[in-house]
Amino acid sequence: MTSAAGQISSSSQSVAQGSSEQAASIEETSASSEEINSIARRNAESAKQAEALVRKSELELAEMNGHLETMVTAMSDIKESSDHVSQTMEPSTRSLLKPTSWPLTLQ
Repeated sequence: MTSAAGQISSSSQSVAQGSSEQAASIEETSASSEEINSIARRNAESAKQAEALVRKSELELAEMNGHLETMVTAMSDIKESSDHVSQTMEPSTRSLLKPTSWPLTLQ
């Protein structure tokens, strides 16, 4: 009977040690799970911030494109006006460059 009691005691100790190890393992797993959840929450927040930055960048880019279109239109208008002024002044400039159009005192 003493032998059976010893085996039961030894088995009980073995089960208790296994249970203790499992509890420690579960506690470690729980801590890891909490850390993973914390990281996932931070990642989700970072993703929201990145999305907000992308949306802001898209709006600013659209605004900048509008300004560029306005600038290109203005530059085109300036070139057209400059071409018109050049065409208007060209006959006058040509006549000024002809020595026959200069006053007699300059010849």
